[in-house]
Amino acid sequence: MKSVLVSILMFMAVLAAMYTGLFGVLASPYMMIFAIICVAAALFFAFRVLGNPFTSADKDDKNDKNTD
Repeated sequence: MKSVLVSILMFMAVLAAMYTGLFGVLASPYMMIFAIICVAAALFFAFRVLGNPFTSADKDDKNDKNTD
């Protein structure tokens, strides 16, 4: 019975999104620009937090040898 109720609620949510025009907003060209900005921001913050993945392996090895 729980799966039937959840299926009905999901169907009602999709119908509500269709009637309110949510899918029209998601399909607009502005959403593509927003998505590109979000991806660029995520990459920027990942670069800042995790560091540069393109650094030389020699630098990492030298740092490891100094700490031993």
